[in-house]
Parts: sequence; structure tokens; C-alpha cells
Amino acid sequence: MKYKQISQLIQHFEQFETEMQTESMHEFAAWLVQKTGKSRHFGEEMENFETQIPENKWTMNGQIGALLGRMGRFARFYTKKAFENLAIHSAEEFGLLMGIKELGKPSKSELMAMTLTEMTTGVEMLRRLCKAGLVEEMTDEKDKRTKRICLTAEGNKMIWLALQNMAQVGNMSFDMLSTSEKTSLLAILSKLNGTHTQMYRQNKEKNWEEITQNLEKNEI
Repeated sequence: MKYKQISQLIQHFEQFETEMQTESMHEFAAWLVQKTGKSRHFGEEMENFETQIPENKWTMNGQIGALLGRMGRFARFYTKKAFENLAIHSAEEFGLLMGIKELGKPSKSELMAMTLTEMTTGVEMLRRLCKAGLVEEMTDEKDKRTKRICLTAEGNKMIWLALQNMAQVGNMSFDMLSTSEKTSLLAILSKLNGTHTQMYRQNKEKNWEEITQNLEKNEI
């Protein structure tokens, strides 16, 4: 019996590879759950969803964008509540601290590029974090004109405290999903993140017209 299951698994992977044009095992796992699990019916319903939308309503892409935006607002609300008693007050400030921790001693431009933060906004947040004693500036050893950012001992402690609260935010946001649903969602979001990270790097200096022209040419 186990050899029959292995044969079926191989057949599924061949179908996945043909449909998705990728060999990613992570994406295959999510695809397999949707194909063979309880979520299959949901997928079948969604195939016809766009044809059911009235002409005066958004397209499916618009609906997805709106719902993702709404989830982002929920996440900011939960995070703001979770950080009420901490020296940081937003997910964006937490993101800067995590970015500094990951990069080590980044310059401001390196940090803003990694965290997708506008320079003006990011500099203002760094000023608040410096005032709170969580980060500090230092002169680059090789280039005296460049300032680098590093975490203080209090900054490292704050990350540890904030991560505990963020874990609770994650539980509040996603615990209603099953393991298979989380697996599918993680695969989808990972794929979107990879694609849009590349798009962002290629197009951050271009205007909207140039970006959309590249999209139409499939150059993004």
C-alpha cells in the first residue's frame, strides 16, 4: 500500500510541476494540501468567484488587495495595544529594531532599504528610538562621513520583550486557521514576498508609468 501512495505522490508532483512551473517543495506542500485536503472545495469555489462579482464591483485582485490592507490595519491595531507599556509604539519601530539586529551596524540607507521605510519617516523614528536609549549612532570606521546605527543593551532587551507580545499578536491573528490553512497561506505570502521584493529593488527609482509599462511587457 505504501508504494501506491509513493506513486500517487510522484504523480501529484508531476502535475504540480507542470501547472506551477516550479520545483519548490514548500510550494508543493501547500499545493498538495489544497489539491487533496478539505480546502479543495474552497479552491474550486474561488475559480468561479470573479465571474460572480457584479460589474460595478472590484475584480478578484482588487478584493485581495483590499482584504490584505484591512488585515494590515487589524495587525497595526493589535500591535499598538501590545506595545502600550513599552518604549516602542508601533510595528514600524519594532521593524527598525529587528532590521538593525539582523544587519548588525547598518547605515541609515541600508536599514531603510531593508525595512521598506521612507527615509524621512525612518529618520524620525530613529530619532525617537535614540532618545529612548534603544539605539545609538556611531561613525563608520572606514568612512568618517557615514553614520551607522546599532542597538544598545536596552534595545536588545526591548526586542526580547516585544517578540513575546508579537507572538501573542500572531496567535490572535491566525489561531483560527487550521494547520493546512496556515501552510497554504505561508506559501502564498512567501511567494508574494519574494516576487515583490525583487520588483521593489528593480523599480524603486522609477515612476508609476515606467513600472506599469514594464509590467505590461512582463519585465517585472
